[in-house]
Amino acid sequence: IIDCPVRWEVSEWSKCSKPCGGGLKERRVECKQIMAQEHKVERPASMCPSNKPPDKKPCNSKACAPEDQKPPIAGTNSTFIQHDPKKNKITLKIGGAATVFFGTQIKIKCPVKRFNRTKIRWAKDQTPLLKSKKIKISKKGALRILDVTFREAGVYTCHAGLSHADLRLSVKPKPGVAEQNQGDGDGKHREGGDSNALRDHSYVANQNGGDEKGGRRNRDRNRGKNRQRHPPDTVQNAESSVMEDGLLWPFQTFTNSKGHQWLMEHEYSHFDSTADREEKDEPAKPVNVYELLRARDGVAGEDADGTPDHIEFEWMTTPWSECSQTCGTNGSGYRLRSAHCMVKLVNSSHTVDNSLCEDAGLPVPETVEKCGNVECPRWVSTEWSLCLQSKCFTWHTALQKRDVFCKFGNVSDSDLCDEQDKPVTKQECYNEMCKGVWRVEPWSECNAACGGQGIKYRILQCVWFGTKKPAGNACKDQPRPAVMKVCKGPPCISNLAECKDSSRYCKNVKTMGLCRLHRYQQQCCKTCRFNIYN
Repeated sequence: IIDCPVRWEVSEWSKCSKPCGGGLKERRVECKQIMAQEHKVERPASMCPSNKPPDKKPCNSKACAPEDQKPPIAGTNSTFIQHDPKKNKITLKIGGAATVFFGTQIKIKCPVKRFNRTKIRWAKDQTPLLKSKKIKISKKGALRILDVTFREAGVYTCHAGLSHADLRLSVKPKPGVAEQNQGDGDGKHREGGDSNALRDHSYVANQNGGDEKGGRRNRDRNRGKNRQRHPPDTVQNAESSVMEDGLLWPFQTFTNSKGHQWLMEHEYSHFDSTADREEKDEPAKPVNVYELLRARDGVAGEDADGTPDHIEFEWMTTPWSECSQTCGTNGSGYRLRSAHCMVKLVNSSHTVDNSLCEDAGLPVPETVEKCGNVECPRWVSTEWSLCLQSKCFTWHTALQKRDVFCKFGNVSDSDLCDEQDKPVTKQECYNEMCKGVWRVEPWSECNAACGGQGIKYRILQCVWFGTKKPAGNACKDQPRPAVMKVCKGPPCISNLAECKDSSRYCKNVKTMGLCRLHRYQQQCCKTCRFNIYN
């Protein structure tokens, strides 16, 4: 019983890494030897008799179906209201509206078909959302918000290509807990519901001198209670109308109304300047119309020269986001930006409801556009070499080869391609010609003296067909050629006068013991005549 020869041991191929578009299969390749006691021993790769078999090979090379530029989003149009305050996690589907308790963790799904969900992008109130400790976006495109506060109330939008869907999120305090204990971290209570509403509480003085929170009436209005507003004829009536409604939040509440016209005709300049807001590091928010009305007496006493000509509306846009796909032949990427309506009044600017800019006839700027039309760098492969012409490396198995290079535009051999995506350049194939064959070297010279007999030799080696690579014992079933045979020496020279040296190196021939070779016996006859066996 002897040890088995060292050989490569391979495992089964894994599943393809991609369903389409070119994936890879992998397997484990190890150099091992089965010992006489039938146990396996791992050996270094240099001990194995041939090249290491590939551990990767391409698969599913068929191109994937193109993505839908405007895929359907399977949203819902229902309203969800959380009733159990003890439930800490809520899962929602995009579309409709939802009201949850303060401190709840929510997950919003964006179900979409024929689209790579890793490319789904989210926005809140038209502002793109980025991943943070509080906001997470899964590989399937779902949005997760941890510990919801009043600040998270608003309209959430999922973008899939050129399709989008919205969900309006409201946040309510947990029952039995004081609202001031559920602040959003900046000392201000935020109301959920309408994303365009001013979320800070506004206090309105009623006719009896008491205070009432406008937020409560604002919530009543969000529940569907509609009130008919009467156009104010005077400043006093305007203030009474404001107190009747509780809180007149941004201009949208009386667009195209006499209240709107009244604001435009009066010289109101009681705006917090944009510079002041930046110094306070507060986010921009829609103007509270009631604050303008309450400030009328102070403004009237100032030397203000505001006229309707000084009131201008304009769109302010944020910079475009990075393209979701920097390159691609079909331009399937897109980028986002936000658009906000700004009002200029007596050298001051503020954010107002977007409907005012639309009412003023200003076209709404595009907030989504396609991008990434440049062709991506890609790997290009040549055809595989023919298996029958490929070099063998094991029994009935050859190694096919091909060239792979990176192409970018008109440039080849670019270093812009990702090495991890590079296709394999070698793969195994079945070749029945691949078996062990005997390879013989030329015969050596005969070592016989003149007139006598000798032996000559040749080297014999088992190799894989068509190569010089050792094949171990793969030739054991093949007839073994002879490695030695009998030969005759040259005829002896009878005339000593003809026996002379014809080379100046004959002394070296004698010293090196080469006189036994027929060639040197002829060239150095005199030197080797009595030294044939030296």
